[in-house]
Amino acid sequence: MFDRYTEKARRVIFFARREAGACGSASIETRHLRAGLFHEAPEMFERFALPYQAPPKEGSPLPSSLDLPLSPASQRALAYAAEESKQMGSATIGPGHLLMGILKEEGAEVYKIRCVLLASWPDVSKAAPALVEILGDFSSRIATAKRKLLSFTDESASQPLREGGWSRKQLLGHLIDSAANNHQRFVRAQMEDALVSPGYAQESWVETQQYQRVSWNQLVEFWVSYNRHLVHVASCIPAEKLGRLVWVGGDEPAPLELVITGYVAHCEHHLEQLGV
Repeated sequence: MFDRYTEKARRVIFFARREAGACGSASIETRHLRAGLFHEAPEMFERFALPYQAPPKEGSPLPSSLDLPLSPASQRALAYAAEESKQMGSATIGPGHLLMGILKEEGAEVYKIRCVLLASWPDVSKAAPALVEILGDFSSRIATAKRKLLSFTDESASQPLREGGWSRKQLLGHLIDSAANNHQRFVRAQMEDALVSPGYAQESWVETQQYQRVSWNQLVEFWVSYNRHLVHVASCIPAEKLGRLVWVGGDEPAPLELVITGYVAHCEHHLEQLGV
């Protein structure tokens, strides 16, 4: 039943089962699916301003080894999720589809959520299996980060995050530079058996481009658009090319797959520094 589920979506079901047992429920209800989704993908609730309340206790906790069945309502919710996945042209079922399935079963309108997901998530369902999960998660992260980044004013984004350090404008500019350099690697590594790519002097790049003089909103929109494109580029890389070696600066060579996952980790690290 869960063959088309991404690893993250499978974990939603796992946590829903665990929540149902902890609540003493004889079956997995939609409220437990919602709890599993909140545990695994809380950004979904924040992104769409959805309320969340922990499921009530119904009795004594059940043994964790007990395999609880899905209630009829939960079965319908998962069926709706599969329908949404198919309508959106996705080969997999992810947390976003589960969210829409739960909401549809609860009688809520999902049209706006569907439109947002279609507009903001590049289709990663046909990516190499090793990249589907990380690219899907990163796509969702980009959308969540955009809303939070735009909450900062131009003035606050111009202030150093620490004494003698970069401002948010400069740090986001650094992420744009990283996107530009990795864009070259993602593409050229597919055309060469072994790619030798130069490193870059990040301080000089940031200083030369004077990111402090660019409007904050413009920087945010550029970073978001560029990374959506990089997700698309990465999702088009054939699985057999992910092992091609890439030399960056004087570093040891790394397979293209590691270059991609390393780029995502680098973005995540700096997004945390940005406060998003």
